[in-house]
Amino acid sequence: MSAVLHSTWNLLAKRATRSDPTACVWLTSALSALLYVPIVGGLAAATRLRRRLIAAALMLGGIIALAHG
Repeated sequence: MSAVLHSTWNLLAKRATRSDPTACVWLTSALSALLYVPIVGGLAAATRLRRRLIAAALMLGGIIALAHG
């Protein structure tokens, strides 16, 4: 499953960067936020995590994303 998703992502990213790389990055970021915000919110509500732990996890995710891309 992950191989299919990764190859699909690569194909879409290559096509998008030919036309407008800025729009590709913006759209990817927006879709990621729409996907992750409900998940993190649900986990925080279900486990009653502290705000600092949630903030640290989100910052770590951002750092990993910056290092990767």
